[in-house]
Amino acid sequence: MALTSVERAVRALGRAACVVFLIAATCRPAQAQPSGLGDALLALWNDKSATANGVRVVSGSLFGATVDFSVRNLSGGNEFNPRKLESNDRITQFVIRRGNKRLAYDVPAGGATPEQFSAFVRANAAALSDYLFPTSVSESVSGKDAAQNHAQQFLFNTAMAISAAQRTDRPGRTTSGGLFEFENLSGDGRSTLAFQGLYNIEGARLSLIGRYSQQQEGVRSQSTLAPLTRSLAFATDFHPSVSINKTVDLRIGIDARTGLLVTRASSISFGSIDYGGGIWMSARKDFSRVRLGAGSLLQGSKSYIPVSINGDLQSLADMINKKDVAWDHSYGALAGFAVTNRTSLNAKFLETRPVEVGVEARGPWTTILMGSVSHLIGGVTPVDIGYKYTTADGLRAHGVFVQGNYGW
Repeated sequence: MALTSVERAVRALGRAACVVFLIAATCRPAQAQPSGLGDALLALWNDKSATANGVRVVSGSLFGATVDFSVRNLSGGNEFNPRKLESNDRITQFVIRRGNKRLAYDVPAGGATPEQFSAFVRANAAALSDYLFPTSVSESVSGKDAAQNHAQQFLFNTAMAISAAQRTDRPGRTTSGGLFEFENLSGDGRSTLAFQGLYNIEGARLSLIGRYSQQQEGVRSQSTLAPLTRSLAFATDFHPSVSINKTVDLRIGIDARTGLLVTRASSISFGSIDYGGGIWMSARKDFSRVRLGAGSLLQGSKSYIPVSINGDLQSLADMINKKDVAWDHSYGALAGFAVTNRTSLNAKFLETRPVEVGVEARGPWTTILMGSVSHLIGGVTPVDIGYKYTTADGLRAHGVFVQGNYGW
């Protein structure tokens, strides 16, 4: 017996809840966290390299920020605890850079104790948060901001829909039932491989999306590792709308989303929640062999770290939680040309820009260009295969995707 849209939605949400539970269960407890930022930086050290004259030097990258960190052992020995600063250790240098910005710790004579360095981190938590997470937690750990990624996927795959010819047995709107995408991002001292999939339930106005990324931090050197930052994200959104004009298929609606992001980087593991909402519109018109469409989404979003983190890292989490709602505006267009009754060539364009609302705007200005070929398999199921190029404040991304409407 065929399932109704509501039953499909309930089943999908049940699967989503199981995924969220499994993700949360894999997070390491707070006791496994480092006791501070200094401990996390020690994890960048390459243990196979020699330590000279009782001094350990770390020069690496953490979440896209460049960090120089030096520790001296008072005993003069070259043996260090690779995961934790101890009472015999003295921090002799700490400098963090991102772009043209630079913050240096004015180290006291003889070096700073671990407690003194933790006090510095707490006192400068707001500034350090801006170095490590200038846009959002999700952008720093995965190369792509969760809010922007949602806006782009929503506009391309739901609001503006697939750009293939309309299904011959169904004259209504055509939306993507499924998406699989592979993406390679680089720049800003980082390189990222990411996979994501989308599951769209048209009748319930509900979408589910999952994304896994593996980000290489900096370049491996003789003294410093280039560790991997791994993240797993799951999100869902609800996007009801009303039809304003059927001639141009003009729709206006609202969008509400929430998601969970789990990250493991160096010796730091934590989870964060991303949520937001906004208003959207889309329009589309067919002219014989040509299809034109456009869409727009204005949304506000926020990241929140819901659990306690040990040591001075908690002060950074508190700064993230206190940040104002970030606003961004995404808009795009599509054009398709029907080569045959079943095949079309398509082009899509989208931009996302931060919107300043009382505070300095956050987030990169992102531009996406896409090209694809769509085909109606059996004259019924549209499948779209294409290439996507993305630029965002120094980051470049190349991606390939497959999407289609499977007739939910």
